[in-house]
Amino acid sequence: MIKSKFIIDVVELLVLGHKDEEKLKSQILLLTDTEYDYTGVGLYLTFSRADEIINYRIDYKVIEIHDVNIKSDELNEYGAYAVLRTEDGIIDFLEICTYHGPYPQRDLTNYELVKKEVFTRTHGSMSLPLPGVFTKKPTALNDDGDNTNIG
Repeated sequence: MIKSKFIIDVVELLVLGHKDEEKLKSQILLLTDTEYDYTGVGLYLTFSRADEIINYRIDYKVIEIHDVNIKSDELNEYGAYAVLRTEDGIIDFLEICTYHGPYPQRDLTNYELVKKEVFTRTHGSMSLPLPGVFTKKPTALNDDGDNTNIG
């Protein structure tokens, strides 16, 4: 299980709209965030996977999904981007990289994720763009116990 709310938000938004979204969402539930490698300008996160993840393998052997930008006052004005990569049809790693400047050696807590379109590189083929802009902000429970956006 992925422990980081920030990472879950990033990964879920990355798979949104992908033709294999349901299988990828099932894979996310079977991932554990095991190794965080902070590079100074980003984060390289590898996952361990439960054995049953094989039941949700997607047809493409290798894909990179990279259509989410990260805005945060914890980053500089340019923000960052995220890339999710599969290997042999299974989610393998997540990379987050700033467009310019340093990346903190911890999870972001105040952020906005922006998905501009679905663009998936799959060895020469692409999925069709999804219209619109999708944003996701961290949520918290309000006094009534309902989820509300922070920020």
